[in-house]
Amino acid sequence: MTAVTTIGTPVQQRQLKVYLELVRAANNKINLVSRRDIDYLMEHHVAPSCLFIVLKRLAAQEYILDIGSGGGFPGIVCAIFQPDSNFVLVDSTRKKTDFLRTVVEQLGLKNIKVLWQRVETMATEPRWQRKFDRTISRAVAPLTDLVQWSQPLLKKTGTVEALKGKLVATVEAKMLKQSVIFHTPPTDWQWNDHLATVTIATVLPK
Repeated sequence: MTAVTTIGTPVQQRQLKVYLELVRAANNKINLVSRRDIDYLMEHHVAPSCLFIVLKRLAAQEYILDIGSGGGFPGIVCAIFQPDSNFVLVDSTRKKTDFLRTVVEQLGLKNIKVLWQRVETMATEPRWQRKFDRTISRAVAPLTDLVQWSQPLLKKTGTVEALKGKLVATVEAKMLKQSVIFHTPPTDWQWNDHLATVTIATVLPK
């Protein structure tokens, strides 16, 4: 048993299981995750995504944007375990957003909207500006880019929440004018080499 199996309800755990089955079934056609990772979805993708929940980086009733959602890590995982928050998953690859919509439909997730769009374009649309409490991301872009893309979309008190390797995050944070807080996984979540080397970098508003 891993730490992932100890969070959420039985219904949420079943949703997670179905989601991973969908990822495995679609991966050969869509390349949602690297082929070498397909046998390590829990260790390399689900568990890191769960850190947004475990480290309490998301709150109830918030509007959260997952930038470059890809196959749904972290957005789908977070939406499963945080059903009282509203998620928008944006990605520029049509096949991936089609897959995400299939997941949302099959899992019955009512708290997700999927957008096929570049986040830079999204940031120019008034309906999305100052809409979100957080942006979340995982291995998408440098912090400088994430902050630039997020600023028009975040509320004045909103934060950028980026899951990154500790060393990379530390270097990238030095290039920002804003303050950055690092959130390290608790000891019981450092159960593989990958989890032991990641952090969530929270970029505070100016």
